Amino acid sequence: MKLAVISDIHGTLPARLAVARHIRATGHDAVVVLGDIVVGCPDSWECWELVHSLGWRILRGNHERYVGTFDSPDAPPEWFAPQWAPVRWAVERAPSHAREQLMRLPTTLAVPGMDGAIFLHASRRNDTDSVHPHTPDPALSEMFSPSAPRLVVRGHNHVAQTRLWSGGTILTNGSVGLPMDGHTTAQYTTLTRRPGGGIVWQHHSITYDLARALARFTDTGYLRAAGPMARLFHRELATATLQVVPFLAWWTRWKQEGTRLDLAEAVQRFLSL
Repeated sequence: MKLAVISDIHGTLPARLAVARHIRATGHDAVVVLGDIVVGCPDSWECWELVHSLGWRILRGNHERYVGTFDSPDAPPEWFAPQWAPVRWAVERAPSHAREQLMRLPTTLAVPGMDGAIFLHASRRNDTDSVHPHTPDPALSEMFSPSAPRLVVRGHNHVAQTRLWSGGTILTNGSVGLPMDGHTTAQYTTLTRRPGGGIVWQHHSITYDLARALARFTDTGYLRAAGPMARLFHRELATATLQVVPFLAWWTRWKQEGTRLDLAEAVQRFLSL
C-alpha cells in the first residue's frame, strides 16, 4: 500500500499541477488531501475542480470552512473586515454548489490499508490547532486524546515535521502551495505500508513554475481586488516564509500601543520592517 498525502494547496495552481504529475510518475495506490485547497493564492476553484475530478479522498480544512460559512447567520462580524478579502474573493467566484460540497467534506478519515493511522487537517479538537516541536504532551493529548491511533497524519502548519509523543507519532505534512520552511517548492508526503505491517514515510519537495504562480496574482486581478492581505500571501509564496500571522500580531501590538493605521498602512509598515 502506497499512499500520497497532500495538503494546504491554497489556490496555487502551478504547484498543484506539479504535485499531480509527480504522483502519477511515481505511482500510488491512493491520494488523500488534508484540506485547505482554497484561499491564499488566486486559483482556489481551479485547484478544487482538479482535485475533486480525480476522485481523491478529501478532508475539510479551516479555509474550506471559512468559504462554506462565510455569509451564514453565525459568521463572525470580523469576517466582513478588509483583512478577509482573500476569502471573499473565493466566495464570490465559487461555482454552483461548490461551497456546499466543501461543507460536506469529512474532517477525519481512516484509510483502508493504513490501519493504525488517522488523517485530519489540524487536530481532532478543531481545524486550527498547531503542533510545534515544543508543544507539551498534555496539550497534544487535549488535541488528539490519549486514545488516538499510533500515527496521526495532519497538515495545517505548512512545515513538514515528525513529532514523537506519549500517544505515538504525529506526522505533519508539508504544504503544496504555501510552504513555510524557506523552500519555494511544492511539498507532499508518501506513506508506504511495509509487508511486516509498519508504515514508513517520505517527504517530497518538487520544483514548479513559481514565476507563473506569482504572475497569477496580477493576471487574475486578485492582487488588486483582495488588497493588502493579498500582498502578504504574494510574499509568502515568493519567500516560503510566514507573513500573514506575524503581520496580524504586529498590527494588534500597534493598536494596543495607540498607533492608528488602516490595513493598507499597517501592511506597508510590516513589509518595511
